[in-house]
Amino acid sequence: MKFIGSICSIVLMVIALSAVCLKAQPGDAVYATSEHNNGSSTLSGRSVTNASEAYHYFNEQNPTSSLTNKKPNNRHATLKASSAIAPAWLHLTFPSVVTSTVAKPVTVYIRTSGNGAGLLGGGTEIKAYNNTSGENSESNIVSQTPYYLADGTVFIAVVISSNFQSVRVTLYGPVLGVNEVDVYYAFYGPKANNSSNPYPYNVADCGLPNVTTKSFDSGLLSLLTIDNMANAIDSDATGTQSSFRALLGITGLQNSMKMKQMFYFNGPSNPENAVRLIVSKTTSLLSATILGNVTLQAYRGDTLSGNFQVASSILEANLLTLFDTAPVTFYFAPKDENGNPVRFDRVEVILEVKGLTLAVGGVPLNIHDVRRVPLQPTITTPNTNVCTNVGKILLGAASSLDNLLSNLSYNWYNSSGNSTGSGSNLNLDQLTDAGTYTYYVDIKKDGCDTPSGRRKVEVVVTQNPTSPPINLIP
Repeated sequence: MKFIGSICSIVLMVIALSAVCLKAQPGDAVYATSEHNNGSSTLSGRSVTNASEAYHYFNEQNPTSSLTNKKPNNRHATLKASSAIAPAWLHLTFPSVVTSTVAKPVTVYIRTSGNGAGLLGGGTEIKAYNNTSGENSESNIVSQTPYYLADGTVFIAVVISSNFQSVRVTLYGPVLGVNEVDVYYAFYGPKANNSSNPYPYNVADCGLPNVTTKSFDSGLLSLLTIDNMANAIDSDATGTQSSFRALLGITGLQNSMKMKQMFYFNGPSNPENAVRLIVSKTTSLLSATILGNVTLQAYRGDTLSGNFQVASSILEANLLTLFDTAPVTFYFAPKDENGNPVRFDRVEVILEVKGLTLAVGGVPLNIHDVRRVPLQPTITTPNTNVCTNVGKILLGAASSLDNLLSNLSYNWYNSSGNSTGSGSNLNLDQLTDAGTYTYYVDIKKDGCDTPSGRRKVEVVVTQNPTSPPINLIP
């Protein structure tokens, strides 16, 4: 299999990768421990440098020795290729044969600097072998999928369904220029048996996706792309973004084309979670109804979880107006057909391009940030009406997460967005002027910066009725 541009098939979720990928591997990860390669050739325009940096070797007697390369680390080999007929390859071998079957396939993760796709062709090919030489005895690969991390690293997840002992990374050159890819290491998790999220979930995580992928539903892939995908998961909620882009002008399409970006979270959600998205558009999209072409779908593993929603149906009218000029924030709460919250471990943003007009190089949709957050709290105060002679009321809020997380914090705000208090209750007094007063409350996990959406509550203050005068007749 060769990566030419982008890979559409997603079969296995990559490991629960943190923002610092060196902490991502499981403690019992098995790394490739030797290598061989086809060397460098000036004539053919290929090179393999620092090949020994791409495998694990460790001197137990002298761990600080220069002969130690304990993985994972940031040391890597570099492959370069300028011709499709003279590729560069690096062959990484594991300590022993790995048992793998169709019923229980094993996934090898190869950390790289990218998928090696260059201008006008080229790409990275991965093969697996049931020997150390890479000659004959090729193992069966079900799929290979590049997963993008926030730091620009790419993990290629290679699903192998027959016994193997080695993998080979081959880099082909493009028609123009030179392809280059760094290879850091290859490993597999011997105890990983969950095809959706193989490694443990941390209930206290702060909702930032671990990795992201892209795919397209169209035979015209060359017309569409998604740039800077990792920017949507890099913790910068406003300064960076991934961009859905048209490489060529597209006018009045009759057939639908879909651009998709999938976001993978750190294991299944809590029973009541939502996804916060910050998105924007550019003027290169001449249609003003872009969010009517964006749908959101949650998954649990490879299975749909809950119903899809159209983005425009989620946003309030004032936000739809703001969307013409600035990024907007909205919340997607996956629910089933009965309106009950569902659990999920990934969410997909789908832009359907049909009957739209895009300028050359146009960017119809930017995704600035994606976070999994708690659902809005509910208001527990049964009656929010009060008379001026009473002048006070106790507002209350609650969340189903109160039973799961011990340090869930509540914060209250007035209509101007200023903080008015914290805790699950807000005591309001001096309500002596009749009128309607708006307050909001949100919740946040302890140690996390991103809160839930805000729940609105209106307090109606009514003028105390005055008793009519009594006329005394002697």
